[in-house]
Amino acid sequence: MKNIIYILFIALSFQSCELVFNKQNAQKIVAETKPQKPKSSYKDGLVIKKYDNGKTKTEINYTDGYKNGVAKEYYPDGNLKAVYHYDYNHKNGLVTKYYTSGQIKWEADYKDNKKNGFVKQFYVNGKLKSKQSFVRGIPLPDLEEYKKNGSLITKYPELIIDKDSEIEGKYKTITLTVHLSYGNEKTKFYSEIIDTTINSDYRMFLIPKDGGNIVTIEKTVKKWHNKLNKVNLTAIYKTKFDNKKLYFHNTKF
Repeated sequence: MKNIIYILFIALSFQSCELVFNKQNAQKIVAETKPQKPKSSYKDGLVIKKYDNGKTKTEINYTDGYKNGVAKEYYPDGNLKAVYHYDYNHKNGLVTKYYTSGQIKWEADYKDNKKNGFVKQFYVNGKLKSKQSFVRGIPLPDLEEYKKNGSLITKYPELIIDKDSEIEGKYKTITLTVHLSYGNEKTKFYSEIIDTTINSDYRMFLIPKDGGNIVTIEKTVKKWHNKLNKVNLTAIYKTKFDNKKLYFHNTKF
């Protein structure tokens, strides 16, 4: 009986130690993963930096080391260059950039560090150069660009899709080559599958972001259905103003 009691005592002691050890480890893990404050000098209040000529370069408000509130940037001649609104290191609200003349060059609404709302560009004479909507950092297909005389730019390259299909047994592979009617090295393409068939299995390879223009889709079924099958392609073309022009195209296969 004494041996049994002794064994139970040892087992309970080991279990207690293990619980304490696990608790300490858990506390250590929580402590290590908890977001830490910036390791800078924990700036507080307005911090001003200057150029070598003595002119103000930046004015930034800090709270506990985080950019918080209005931040301003200046040109070396002292003229205002940009105004930002921060909420603990996150851009929130209107961001405005200026020409050296003081005329607005660019402005955008931000939410949680992402463009959210209208983004506008202006010519140095104050006329609108472009306007586009963004939602959580994603551009919408409502880009408007204007010439210096105020007329709307309407001529853009067309989206062209070349399709090639191969069938090997129960496998069907569709290769789509996507390009514009006249080229641009900055063009990037993205794609999304819309599947309207039943019990089908799609595998899509996204187009490379480094200027590639090919998408390969494989469908594995015993029988290829003649129902509506579409690929919804979105092409993003960077214009000469460096805006993102979106194209949408549906193609059957």
